[in-house]
Amino acid sequence: MAAVNRPRLPAVAAPTAGWRRTLLWGVPAAALLVLAAASLRLQPALEEFAPPSQVLYDVQGQVLAYKLSEDGYLRLKTRAGEVDPLYLKMLLAAEDHNFHTHPGVDFKALLRALLSNLRSGHIVSGASTLAMQNMRLLHRRARGYLAKAAEMAQAVLFTLRYGRAQVLDTYLTHAPFGSNIEGVKAAALRWFGHLPDHLTPAEAALLVALPRAPELIRPDRHPHSALYYRNEVLRLAAQRGVIAYDVLEAATQERLPQRLLPIEQRAYNLGQALFLRHRATELYSTISPTVQSVLLEEARRFNQDRLRPDQRSTLAIVVVDDLSHEIVGYLSSALPSYKLNLPQALRSPGSALKPFIYALAFEQGQLHPRTMLKDAPRLYELWRPQNYSGTFTGELAAEQALRLSLNLPALEITKSLSPAYILGRLNSGRERVVLPAHSSAQLALALGGCGISLKDLTALYSALNTDGRYFEPALLISREQALTRRAASQAETSASTTSAERSLSKTGSASDSVPGGLFLEAPSARAVFEILRGTPRPRGFAAATEVAYKTGTSFRNRDFISVGSSGSATVGVWIGRPDNAPQAGGPALSEAAPYLFDTLQKLPRRPLDKEVLPRTGPLAPNPPAALREHASSATAQSSASDLVLDFPREDTTVMPDQSGRLYLSYHGGVPPYYLMLDGQSAPDEHYVQFTQGGAHRLSVLDAAGHSAAATVWVVFER
Repeated sequence: MAAVNRPRLPAVAAPTAGWRRTLLWGVPAAALLVLAAASLRLQPALEEFAPPSQVLYDVQGQVLAYKLSEDGYLRLKTRAGEVDPLYLKMLLAAEDHNFHTHPGVDFKALLRALLSNLRSGHIVSGASTLAMQNMRLLHRRARGYLAKAAEMAQAVLFTLRYGRAQVLDTYLTHAPFGSNIEGVKAAALRWFGHLPDHLTPAEAALLVALPRAPELIRPDRHPHSALYYRNEVLRLAAQRGVIAYDVLEAATQERLPQRLLPIEQRAYNLGQALFLRHRATELYSTISPTVQSVLLEEARRFNQDRLRPDQRSTLAIVVVDDLSHEIVGYLSSALPSYKLNLPQALRSPGSALKPFIYALAFEQGQLHPRTMLKDAPRLYELWRPQNYSGTFTGELAAEQALRLSLNLPALEITKSLSPAYILGRLNSGRERVVLPAHSSAQLALALGGCGISLKDLTALYSALNTDGRYFEPALLISREQALTRRAASQAETSASTTSAERSLSKTGSASDSVPGGLFLEAPSARAVFEILRGTPRPRGFAAATEVAYKTGTSFRNRDFISVGSSGSATVGVWIGRPDNAPQAGGPALSEAAPYLFDTLQKLPRRPLDKEVLPRTGPLAPNPPAALREHASSATAQSSASDLVLDFPREDTTVMPDQSGRLYLSYHGGVPPYYLMLDGQSAPDEHYVQFTQGGAHRLSVLDAAGHSAAATVWVVFER
């Protein structure tokens, strides 16, 4: 191996005349003086060190997000158990050979260095221990013998007070590694792109060498210096039996890192939101790296696969594991420019609350999946709601009305249950569903006239998958839980368990969670879940796909929502703009549902075993006689006479009056009536308002769901 010239580090100025006398008598005297004052000032506290950066970890210990420390450093708390044992052996061999035997100051090494310096006439070696280096990092004093004496005294006191393990952990957290990097964990991530739990001999040696002169040994700026001092550490490690000489030969040939690497923050917005609420340095989440990778892939697909009509729309996704009852995937926004935690924002759910309204009606004995309902126009005071399609279906079963997300049947069920009752059951003691300011629960609750976060909505749908038992999904766990799960995962990996046999997240089991409360009776929740398995699929996905789901489209397409379950996973998808502006496109079936299905197909799948329930009540194949028809439908029977549009007739030419109005004539049917022009509601039940000529479609509808229509050609008077 070619010799490398030893680079010169900053020289330490030699003391002036009389320095031998100072070394022999001054240093011990100063040390005794400082030790005598230890009880007053020299007892260092851990709190005196600069605080570490805040960091959020996934369940496998990978960094999801971080926040620089208050003094601008990336300083990740590091413990001896989190780094490769080879690095620790090299560190002690090079920096503190007698670490486990001295009290914080290695007096043997100090005497040896003193004699060596006396013989040479200048300082050629030092004897700083890790504890002494900690004290130097803490106080950053100017060099000098009195400063060195104080450093020694504090090192002894620190070791006695906190123990050797804390001395080592403090060094591993605060040692400098160039730029604004402090601590071995941060250094390994920035220089090598991975955690320090597994290091090559060359990587370990570089991390040992860098703190000696971080800016002068940086491999990206001073590769010759970095190479020399890394190889010196490797040679010393070989001499002291830490590595074999053949390992030394191979390690010295390993390339140095060429640049500092960015740390991918796979849940940046979530982390920043959590850092504002929690002061802890380290936060351990239930996020699965496998699931998070799927969500990031969906984000890339959202941004790249097609040109969206509205470039300011973004995507948010939440994944809940219904076995562990934990959030295992969390996408705050598909657009990095939005530094927002969007799954926690209150948004209109559109029709996404309808399944719970049906479930409550099943539970109260007011409805059965095969109860016949009327999808017909009705007037609620001054409000004439209609379906998203602008048409009405007439008579159909409740299960089909839910699958088609029809508005009028849902409103009638809401009216019979009472909106206040529905709101109380949805919230169950906590404010999930939020009404507009200074308002009370109204019928519009069924159509999205309220606010709920995607996280809470996904948790409610998770309760449908668990037969009505609601679990508040966990997101943060303790460090002890994180370590236990990580060890179990590593043991599973070493046992060569295939990914297909593994759980969705392996973050735990249901026994780890707080017992769930009864949100819905099991038969009602199961009945709704089975209905939702028959909801029409988005284009491109097979009808047989085992997904129970529902969509929601809010007023003027402000929100596209799709939430559903497959196996043990429940996923919530939202597409919208943070400023709540309308979006192009729609409905949610074509906008949000494809991302739901694609996400569920890519997640590791495991079944959710469910209890066999008796086929009674809402699970019975047929309704009892009293529930064959909903009460609201019975009051809207059609008239003996058919609804007929007398004027205008089909394929006629008509001329509106000077204001653009055309008055219609019709008879029969069941009042009240209302008119439609080209699929849009007219302002009055007697006339329609034209703004331009040409072909137009006119319709009149009655309370029984009957309609009469005609296509006419409109001309204006010249």
